[in-house]
Amino acid sequence: MVYKFLKNYFEKNVYPFHMPGHKRNSEFFPQHLPLFDLTEISGTDNLSAPQGIILEFQKALASVYDTEYTLFCVNGATGCLLSSISYAAQRGGVLVARNCHKAVFNGIILSGAEHKFIVPAATSFGFAGEVFSTEVVAALDNFPDCAAVIITSPTYEGIVSNIEEIATEVHKRGKILIVDEAHGAHFVFSAVFPRSAVQCGADIVINSLHKTLPVLGQCACVHLSKRIDFEKFRRLMNFYQTSSPSYMLMAQTDYVIQKLIREPFRFENYTQMLLSFREEIKHLKNLRLFDARLYDKSKLTFCYSALPNAENILCEKFGVQIETSNNQRLIAMTSPADTASGFEKLKRGLYFIDGLARPPENTDFTFSASIMIKSMKDAFFAEKEEIQRENAAGRTSADFITPYPPGIPIIVPGEVFTEEVLEKIPLNYKLLVCEKR
Repeated sequence: MVYKFLKNYFEKNVYPFHMPGHKRNSEFFPQHLPLFDLTEISGTDNLSAPQGIILEFQKALASVYDTEYTLFCVNGATGCLLSSISYAAQRGGVLVARNCHKAVFNGIILSGAEHKFIVPAATSFGFAGEVFSTEVVAALDNFPDCAAVIITSPTYEGIVSNIEEIATEVHKRGKILIVDEAHGAHFVFSAVFPRSAVQCGADIVINSLHKTLPVLGQCACVHLSKRIDFEKFRRLMNFYQTSSPSYMLMAQTDYVIQKLIREPFRFENYTQMLLSFREEIKHLKNLRLFDARLYDKSKLTFCYSALPNAENILCEKFGVQIETSNNQRLIAMTSPADTASGFEKLKRGLYFIDGLARPPENTDFTFSASIMIKSMKDAFFAEKEEIQRENAAGRTSADFITPYPPGIPIIVPGEVFTEEVLEKIPLNYKLLVCEKR
C-alpha cells in the first residue's frame, strides 16, 4: 500500500516545497545509490566506533561546520537531542525553552532531569518568537542547579535567537548551551543566512541535514565544542542510534556535502533565486511574508486570515506541495535543490490564493504560564485515567498533546490543564490525566 501510494503520487509530478531538502532532484543522488546499502564488512568501518572511512567523513563534516567534533546520526535530530540531554543530565538540571520539539521533552523524561522552562517571546501572528538573553539570565539566576540551557534556533517558522549573547551569559555561569538547529544546516554555506550556532559559541549544536540540504530523510549530525567530553558523548550516542546504520544514507550525505563544497555556484544560484523570489512576491496584498530581526530567509512563512485550504489549492491547481498550512499561515521550505520553474509555480499559486485570503489579524501568542504539579517523568509513568476534554480543567496531564507539524507540545506531562490550554484542544478530544478520582 505504501509503495503504490508513493508511486502514484510521484507520477503526479507535484513540486515539493517541503522537506527533505533534496526535492527529488536527481543531481544530488549518486548513480547506483541503492547498491550502497551494505553492512559492516571489511573496509566499510563502523558508525558506533569509527576508525576508517566514517571517521574521515565525520572529520570532513566538522571542517565544513568549523567545529571541534562532529558525529553523524542516521536516527535524525531526535537521536542527537536525546544524547545531548542525557549528557547534560549527568551534571544537573536543564533550562528548556517551552517551544522546543517534543524530542527534547522526551529526553528530559528518559533522563529524569529536573527542568524549568524559558518562555520565548510572542509574535503577533500566532507563533512563538525568539528567546531573549535577558530571559535566559533571569532563568539561570533562579535555577542554580541548572547544568545546561536548551533552545531551538531557528524555529520552524524561521526565527533565530541571538545565540552569541545567550552563549556568553551561559558560559559566564559555567553552564553549557545546547541549540536545536535542526532547520539551520544550510547556514554555514552562505552569508545570506544567519551565522550558525556553532559560529556563535554554542557547545552542542544539532543539525537535521535532511531538512534544508539536499540529503535523504533521517540524516543528521551533532557538533561539539571543546567544552564537551567527546568520548562520553559518543558513547551516549550509541544508546540512541541503531546498531545497523544505513550506508546508503551516509554515502548520499557524503556525496552531497562534497558536491556543495566543490560547486559553490549551487548555493550562489539558489540564494539569487530565493532573494529574487522574495522581492517578486512583495506585491501580494493579503499574504504577508513574515520577517524578523534575526530570520532565516530560506523559510517562506506567509501570514493571512480566513483561508483554511491554502495547501490543497496550491497542490490541486498549481502542482505545488508546501510544508504546511492552516487558517492563519503557510510555510514553504526551500533548498539549493530548488529550481527556477519550481519558484515560478509557487509564485503563480501564491498570487492566486492572495485573492482568496484576508490580511493577517494580530493574534498575540504566548505559552501559558506553566503550572507543573509533577515532574515530566513521574507524570508520564503515573497511573492514568482517560477523560473527556470538558472534565479536564485543573487536572494534571499524563501525556503530550503535540500538533504536527511543528511538533511543539501544547501541554507536556506534569502540566495542569488550564482553560487557556483547553481552548487550543478540539472539543471531542479525550485526554490522559494522572491519578484516578
